[in-house]
Amino acid sequence: MTSFQPNADSLFAEGLALQKRGRIADAVERYRQALALDPDHFNALHLLGVCNTQTGQLDEAETLLRRAAALLPDNAPVHNNLAVTLRHAGKLDAARVACDQAIALKPDYAEAHGNRANILREQKQFAAALADYDRCIALRPGSAEAQVNRALVLRDLDRPADALASLDRALALKPDCFEAYQERAEILARQGRLEPALAACEGALTLRPTHVPTLMQRAGLLTRLARREAALEAYDAVLAVDPKQAQAHYIRAALLTEANRLEEALADYDRAVALRPDYVEAVINRGTVLMRLGRHEDALANYDALLALRPDCAEAHNNRGIVLKELGRFEEAAASYDLAAGLRPAYPEALLNRGNLYKQRGAFDAALAAYADAIAARPDYAEAYNNRGLTLREMGRLDEAVASYDVAINLDPNYPEAHYNRGIALSAAMRVDEAITCYDQVLTLNPDHAKSRWNRGLSHLLRGNYRQGWADYEARWDNTELKATLPPYRQPRWDGIEPLDGRTILLHTEQGFGDTIQFCRYAALLAAQGARVLLALEPPLTRLLGRVEGVAGVAMRGEVFMLPPFDFFCPLLSLPRLFDTQIDTIPAPQRYLAAEAQAIAGWEQRLGPRRALRVGLAWSGNAQHRNDVNRSIPLAQLTPLALPGVELISLQKEIRFSDAMMLPALPGLRDVRDGMKDFDDTAALVETLDLVISADTAVAHLAAALGKPTWILLPFACDWRWLIDRTDSPWYPTVTLFRQGQEQSWGPVVDRVVAALAAKVAG
Repeated sequence: MTSFQPNADSLFAEGLALQKRGRIADAVERYRQALALDPDHFNALHLLGVCNTQTGQLDEAETLLRRAAALLPDNAPVHNNLAVTLRHAGKLDAARVACDQAIALKPDYAEAHGNRANILREQKQFAAALADYDRCIALRPGSAEAQVNRALVLRDLDRPADALASLDRALALKPDCFEAYQERAEILARQGRLEPALAACEGALTLRPTHVPTLMQRAGLLTRLARREAALEAYDAVLAVDPKQAQAHYIRAALLTEANRLEEALADYDRAVALRPDYVEAVINRGTVLMRLGRHEDALANYDALLALRPDCAEAHNNRGIVLKELGRFEEAAASYDLAAGLRPAYPEALLNRGNLYKQRGAFDAALAAYADAIAARPDYAEAYNNRGLTLREMGRLDEAVASYDVAINLDPNYPEAHYNRGIALSAAMRVDEAITCYDQVLTLNPDHAKSRWNRGLSHLLRGNYRQGWADYEARWDNTELKATLPPYRQPRWDGIEPLDGRTILLHTEQGFGDTIQFCRYAALLAAQGARVLLALEPPLTRLLGRVEGVAGVAMRGEVFMLPPFDFFCPLLSLPRLFDTQIDTIPAPQRYLAAEAQAIAGWEQRLGPRRALRVGLAWSGNAQHRNDVNRSIPLAQLTPLALPGVELISLQKEIRFSDAMMLPALPGLRDVRDGMKDFDDTAALVETLDLVISADTAVAHLAAALGKPTWILLPFACDWRWLIDRTDSPWYPTVTLFRQGQEQSWGPVVDRVVAALAAKVAG
């Protein structure tokens, strides 16, 4: 199979065309691909930096633009764009320096003068900013934007008449300049010239009829003009566009209160408070309306109003804590919960909320103490027992977690989340059958609980109950995170029934590299049905998997609009279900991947003459994996593998800092990362080895798919694909599994591996 290999310039050109069409995300992908081929491609660095600025990725944008500037220091636009990025990042002094460099290189650079003026204005150096705006206008007299910005700095200098004159010039240059109308209304309103300000608002709204800030500005002017009915209609117009404008509800309620339309006012205050629970003015006024209506108890329940009036109100402190917690203001939230609990020592809700806060911050012992206090205050508090279980599970105290869930369920048998969480804890304890029972119970209570169906599927797969497992595993697409990764293909998804003879099917990856390597084997089965099989892959896999039996072509995953024509698509991990794969029908050839002979020879030459048993070692995978803390192994624990007669070769493309510190303790471990650009390179290296020893990572799948003897070290709660209590794998004939026991320690595992390795050297 052959495929077109673009170069950096062609990828950059594609990116530029996409950027001009407003397809920023696609442009970014092309620029990144160009830089993967040529890290010093100035134009790709420059425009990727510009794109990242537009999408708010300012740190990366700064890095890219500084690299570009280092390559071509005399390029004024790159310095100017760096200044824009730095300004958005709040690094005003550095932004100004970048602008100065751009202007020094190109003194008549109008845009750079305008950008420097913007920076100077933010630094409150208004006179200097005005001089730069004037220079920008002198260089580009037709710029309405520069006139508007000049007006802003004149306003800051308290020169409203000059600011209005500048805005008039902007409107003369560009009669549809929305910003000029909007700023004119603001300046006139500040001067108390409300009628002309209202006229300017109306002019802005002819250009953008649904612009909420301007609608609010118009409604505010009508309010100041005491045109109550017109103001109410104006706020209605705001809310028709954006029903979540809390301030519009608040001011409308104030107008209704003035008109003594109290029930309507209360309804608007209710909406304002529902939208912004911390909206102090709205809540206080709501309390006032409630009292005017004679609803004194309701007024007292208005927690923020009561808190403003009565600082000793425990409920207000608790509810304030909830709002602050949701806003991420944890210290203040904790203080509010402490105040609530101090004012009312037996206040279970406040104690529960305090426990949740501690748990979220990783202060597990403090969380357990708070839950204990909540339970003491309310012995039948099922939610407290459930949340206590969550904390114990995160601490690895699984038996205690299960016991806590048991109490929650005894208190409330119809509590789906407690049943679900109990199942998760049991799964972590490898009590798989009990976990399945929990998920069954959740789905009885709530048939739409997708996480339970998915986790039940994982449990069945771990058990080897593949038919049920594959069916439940499809619920992964109801998981919000995974669902977002499903490409929006227009073609139908293959159902396993529709004939494929003479038709093209696109298989797309969905999770990790290891999953892709494991399940690409199904391409051969599809090809046997007459299908033309395409694989949509991440770049590190394209070269290697393009040679898999049955694969007719590869494409970059995510490039929905750049794919070749196809008739059907299918997620790669859905194929086992569609082929009704059982333990004894797994398509498991001795090997189904192969490296290129030339690349293998290159590694042989680099590694030199074979002096001992050559063993590849991979000890950690993706640090972002949800189970990384359990499945990755600290390199320090693998030092006993450095046996006489063993030559260790690192298969790690990335080495974590803590592991890098251990490399001196393994002087015989060869680090060849610089030669592993993608999985094709790694595959060629693996082909030169006698054995691979790996944690549960993509490297383990790679070695096994190459038919290389592979020893995989598994955590106690292992991934479903390795089944239970087996030392072999029906997926890979050359794999041997070394499992943790219930002690969940790597020491005994490493001891067994060392013994097996010593025997292999001796034999």
